Parts: sequence; structure tokens; C-alpha cells
Amino acid sequence: MKNRKSLGLLCLALCLPILFACDKTGGGESQSKTENMERMYVDVNYDEETRCVSYSVNNVLSSSANLTLHSKKSNNIISNVVAGDYLEVYYEDEDKTLINEAKVDEASVMEISLTKKCPPGSHGEEVDLITQNNESDMIIRRNDIEFVINEDQSFTSIYDILDDTILYGIYREEDIEINTIEGSVKSYEYKIYNMIALYSYSPRLG
Repeated sequence: MKNRKSLGLLCLALCLPILFACDKTGGGESQSKTENMERMYVDVNYDEETRCVSYSVNNVLSSSANLTLHSKKSNNIISNVVAGDYLEVYYEDEDKTLINEAKVDEASVMEISLTKKCPPGSHGEEVDLITQNNESDMIIRRNDIEFVINEDQSFTSIYDILDDTILYGIYREEDIEINTIEGSVKSYEYKIYNMIALYSYSPRLG
């Protein structure tokens, strides 16, 4: 019995360093992958000279000819990035020169309708964005967006867009604000959607 106990302790002593080494190696790989990942916000630039837009990650996307984009949410292949996305690039090397894979933390898209009005006393048109069904519990903020991006990557002044035109607004779920108005009978809750960019076509192609 004593010999069996001694043999068991010996096996345990021999196995522990191996288990520890395996755990350390696995954690190292995970940590290395995270360290070699770069998360980039996809910002849009409106070039007044070319009258076309460009994106802040274009140089990264063009650096690898065979780069395939995958959705971070669904892992499906997607065709393009849009303003408001986050691009997560995983590199094969510590110098971050060779791209292993790229995932897109996608922004959300909603169909909206543009309406213009000239309120009394105003010196120009005001632009409102509403949902297709004009839901009363939703407010869409245009913020400082002055242009609408077209499919050929040109852009048009929002003031040149015809009334009731269907547009596609980009927003991020985590930026939705929820406000509550306390009434005499019950409270009223509404959501505020902050637009990042506006497109004249459905920009999420895949």
C-alpha cells in the first residue's frame, strides 16, 4: 500500500510541470494573438477636390491582396466596411506587417426618410430625418453630417437631396441614448439614434 501511495505521488510530481507548461503555452498564444491585433475605427473623409470619399482603413485593406473580411458577430464573409465600423486586424508577426485575418465589428444600418422644411424666421432649409414609419419613440440626430455618400463613392450635399428620399443611416448600438419623460399618469421613454454617416444606397453589400 505504501509503495502504491509513493508511486502515485511520484506520477503527480512528474505530471504537474507538464500541465503547468501546457497551460502557460496556451495562454501565451492567446495573449500573443491579442497583442498582435489592432482595432481601428473606420472614419470617413469627404475630399472636396475629388468629390469622393475615402476611409481611414483603406491603406490597411489594400496592403493585402487576398484579405477576406469576416463579420465579428456572425463570422460571415462581408464585402466592405462602412463608416462607423471597427476593423480588427490580426497580424502574423510582432512588427504588424503580415495580416493573418481581419474581422469587422459592424455598425448598424437603418432605413430613414429625409424631410426638409423652412420654418418661419429661418434663413434656410432645415433637414429632418425620420424612420419609415415615423415612430414617435425614436429621435434621429443628424449631428454635423452635411453629405450623403453615393454608390460610386461620390457624395452629395444633404441640402440637394429631394424631399422624402430614402436614405440609409449608420449608427452604433452602444451609442443609442434612452431618455425618459415623467408624465402625470405614466412615464414616456424614447431612444435617440446618433447618425455617423448617411448613404443613398444600402451600403452593407455582404
